[in-house]
Amino acid sequence: MGVKSTVHLTRAQIIDRILSAEDRLHDVREARKAAYAQHSDAQLEERLEELNDEVNGGEGFENYLITESGSEE
Repeated sequence: MGVKSTVHLTRAQIIDRILSAEDRLHDVREARKAAYAQHSDAQLEERLEELNDEVNGGEGFENYLITESGSEE
């Protein structure tokens, strides 16, 4: 485990770094979105169920089904 160091930046530099990081994340998000677009409906439904379980500590009690018009409950 590494030790964090303190970097002193101006407010403008901080904002620039935030925007740069968000731009990099956006690029990654778009690439992942394109990759998921190649998955079948069943694969996408299963992946969301797995992620929902993970973020809810194994307690994600929802199943998902892709339809033409989704409905949030």
